Amino acid sequence: MMEVTTAWSTAEMYLQGAHVTGFKKHHEPPILFMSQCSRFTEGQPIRGGIPIIFPWFGAREGMAQHGFARNKPWNLKEVLPSQDGSVSLRFEFPSCPDASTFPPFTAEYSVTVSHQLELLLTVCNVSNEAELVFEN
Repeated sequence: MMEVTTAWSTAEMYLQGAHVTGFKKHHEPPILFMSQCSRFTEGQPIRGGIPIIFPWFGAREGMAQHGFARNKPWNLKEVLPSQDGSVSLRFEFPSCPDASTFPPFTAEYSVTVSHQLELLLTVCNVSNEAELVFEN
């Protein structure tokens, strides 16, 4: 678990699924719900918070509920403190066998913590021939 604290707030997140599990402004109650069923076990989805649902919603026969991205450890590429006091973390989805049925793609997730929480998922199709169709 990583924790980022700024002058305004605190956020917590895990590499597993690049999952944001907490956000709280100082002197205020938390604003994200976490299920008591969360086990924080490798390869198992974290319940609650802000999961990345990718590349599909719901169940697919023989595949992970809500896609494979939420069960894989993402790479932390950089931590960027800003002059305004905010802190941004940039995660990158690793290559994995589960993604082999899709055209080649990259996925990055940026989490910025300040007086608010900002999230940006960027998916890029790097195939010259195949269309990348996904849900998130």
